[in-house]
Amino acid sequence: MPRYAPAVLAPRYLFTSKWEVPAPARDVYAALERVIDYPLWWPEFREVTRVAGGRYRMVVRSFLPYRITYVLSQVIADRGTGRLEATVAGDIAGRIGWKIDPAPHGSLVRFREDVETHLSLLNLLAPVARPAFEFNHQLMMRDGLVGLKALLAGRAPRPAAPPIRHPGEGYR
Repeated sequence: MPRYAPAVLAPRYLFTSKWEVPAPARDVYAALERVIDYPLWWPEFREVTRVAGGRYRMVVRSFLPYRITYVLSQVIADRGTGRLEATVAGDIAGRIGWKIDPAPHGSLVRFREDVETHLSLLNLLAPVARPAFEFNHQLMMRDGLVGLKALLAGRAPRPAAPPIRHPGEGYR
């Protein structure tokens, strides 16, 4: 079975999250801008590798037993407005963005992800498994918030998940 499904079968997902983070917006922005460091505090980010300036190969895996690999290309990084936006291409394709604003007790962080999936198995299962996929994403975002708060509070972040072992390779 091919890994990528035809675009006609690619279901769209729109995920949004709102986080209240007890840290200054500038610190939250700096942490979210450092994509390469996500595996240090966000357990579902198994691998992040810089491909070229502003482009990163990302491997994520949450609770369900599948991984998603994509290239994230930064489009907007505007510290003044607190906006971080990127396109993604690979197992998912679309746009991802953060908006970080000062709030009375720290920062208000809004996340938006508008993507379609390109994994054949996920696309075939989507009609019945979509609620599980959405729950999987909620768990990932919950863990991201916990890790970000720990990082910004100066506590040791949760340890990164072990690297994914690819067939025929040792651990990276």
